[in-house]
Amino acid sequence: MGSEAFDEAWKVVKADDGQIECPQCGEIGDGNWYFTHFPECAQRYVNENSENVEIIPNKLKDAFKQGIDAAREAGIPVADEEDFVADGMADYTTKYSGYKGLSPEQSDELMDTQERAMIDAMKRNGQIGYHPDPEVRRENTTWRVGLHFNNDEGLHGMMNEWIAQRFDSDDLEPNHFGETMAEMLEDTIVGEELRDNERTWDDVDWEQILMDAHESHVDEWYSGFVDGEHDEDDWVYRDHWVDDDKHEKNIENARFWNVNPRIRHLVQQSLAERGIDGMHNYNSETGEMEGPSYDDVFNTTWKQMVRELQNPSRLKEAGIDDVDFDAYMRSYLRRYPDSL
Repeated sequence: MGSEAFDEAWKVVKADDGQIECPQCGEIGDGNWYFTHFPECAQRYVNENSENVEIIPNKLKDAFKQGIDAAREAGIPVADEEDFVADGMADYTTKYSGYKGLSPEQSDELMDTQERAMIDAMKRNGQIGYHPDPEVRRENTTWRVGLHFNNDEGLHGMMNEWIAQRFDSDDLEPNHFGETMAEMLEDTIVGEELRDNERTWDDVDWEQILMDAHESHVDEWYSGFVDGEHDEDDWVYRDHWVDDDKHEKNIENARFWNVNPRIRHLVQQSLAERGIDGMHNYNSETGEMEGPSYDDVFNTTWKQMVRELQNPSRLKEAGIDDVDFDAYMRSYLRRYPDSL
């Protein structure tokens, strides 16, 4: 009966697009609508209330994000924190000349509306609360529980031990793993979080959680393999999980990632010696970047370093294995065929 009531309530909420009223223009829509509507409405509000305000794209953010994209395209590792920094930067900068902004009351109302819109959007998208679509519910619930396993040292270690004990096996038993974990976590913060959002343990895709973690163990095995820690016969069930084509690709990829961080270090070292950092061309007076960007200089230095490493003595000096470097170059030249 409770589930039916939720379904009926959900239908009413979904049919009612009058959840969020924009405090600046009075238009009405749901949370997802509001976040699409707000930038244009805010710009219009500013334009109507002052002729002396100019809202312009934040060039520094654009340059930063372009640099991250360029680094990924070059095969350069980019930490997740850099994405968070980029996302946290303002999309626009504002030049003021007489505009007094919102009143305290308007500002409070705007903040309250944005909070309500965020909660409404998260409910509609299945991020919090009940959602009637089992696929949406399953995807988000699996992500939630997986996040606990990745962020809790005890749970993470328990999952890794479970996989390690069964790594040389053709069956990781996700159902057994899920039943064990659900029973153990029922009265913990994980179980409480699921209950608060009208989820059950049946909404968790335990196989996905287990297989995602198993993939990291596979990566570690290949990393150890290219470092000479073991040979191909050390993993009896390798053919069950990885076919021959994938096996060769994994070896190539492991060798690539043996080399890539070392080249990154050499490039950063070279830039530091030349006194070049991320803000080397930033004009504090104009607030703009001038001349070649840090990312352009970084990529140019990277290509130069790759050319230097073609010299066997330089490669040996850098401590890079020649077999690994050959694998790196095959991938590098597929991306940049004209770089040498």
